[in-house]
Amino acid sequence: MRLCFSVFDEHVRRSKVGGGNSREMDFESFLDFVLALENKDTPEGLTYLFRCLDLNGRGFLTTADIHTLFRYVIMYGLIYTISLLGSYDSC
Repeated sequence: MRLCFSVFDEHVRRSKVGGGNSREMDFESFLDFVLALENKDTPEGLTYLFRCLDLNGRGFLTTADIHTLFRYVIMYGLIYTISLLGSYDSC
């Protein structure tokens, strides 16, 4: 979850008036995120995505940061695979 919240913590617009929920993303921020994913081969896209991965804002990634990323990738990959297997059982 920490990795997911990193996107919100670092990249959600802070200029909202009236407080609001800190775990909400406005449309412009959502578009920034989608464009970064779609253009991950550009310097701007890589910079945005790097900031999402730089969990502590140090300007570099540690082995712990990479470990966290892969732990989430593996966890969600397993969940997806199990859900697919569950759908085959019902056939």
